[in-house]
Amino acid sequence: MQRSTLFSGLRRAGRSRAITVTAAALAGLALPLIGTGAASAAPSHWETYHDEWFAEVSFCSGPGLTISEQGFADGRFRTTTRGSDGLSYDVDRASFTDVWTNVATGEYATQVGSYQGGTHQVTDNSDGTLSVVIQYTRNLVIYNQDGQRISQDTGLFAFELLFDHAGTPADPSDDVFLEQVGTDTNTGLTADLCEVLVEAIG
Repeated sequence: MQRSTLFSGLRRAGRSRAITVTAAALAGLALPLIGTGAASAAPSHWETYHDEWFAEVSFCSGPGLTISEQGFADGRFRTTTRGSDGLSYDVDRASFTDVWTNVATGEYATQVGSYQGGTHQVTDNSDGTLSVVIQYTRNLVIYNQDGQRISQDTGLFAFELLFDHAGTPADPSDDVFLEQVGTDTNTGLTADLCEVLVEAIG
C-alpha cells in the first residue's frame, strides 16, 4: 500500500530527506516514490507539523477490493549537523491515526500509532553518493470497527538508503534517492498490514 498523498504533502512542506524517509518506512511506502524536501542542512529548532491525507486505492492486489484511506499525523522534527563536513542529521517524532474503509461494504479498521527516530549515520562515499542509515522505534496498533485490537507492530527498525548528493553533501535539499541497500532489520513484533486489513475488512 502506498501512502503517497501523505508523503507528497510532507515534501511540499519542505521536510528533510531522512524525515520523509523515516515516515515512509513506517507507512510501507514504496521507496522509489520518495522525494526529498527543501530543508537546509543548518541546525534548526524543533518544529511542529500537522498533516492530513485521503486516498482511494486498490489494496493488496485483491480482486475488486478498493479501500479509502483517511488519517492525520501530529509531530515535531529538527535538523542538526555533525562532523567536519557538516552532514545533515534529522530527528522526527509523531503520533498518527489512519482509517481504512472498504468502499463497497463500509467496513473499516483503524490504526493508531507513534514513532520516533531519524538519521542514525551518514557516510560520504566520495563518489557523489551518501549512504544514510535510518533507525527508529514505533508502536502501531490496528483495531476493527468493534474496537477490538487485531494487530500490533512494535520494536526497533533500521534500513540503509543510497542518495546522489548532487555535488553538495552537506545540503539534503537536492539529494536524489537511488536505492535501498541491503534489507530492513527489526527487533520486536511485526505484522503484515496487507493480510491484517484484508482479513478485517476484505
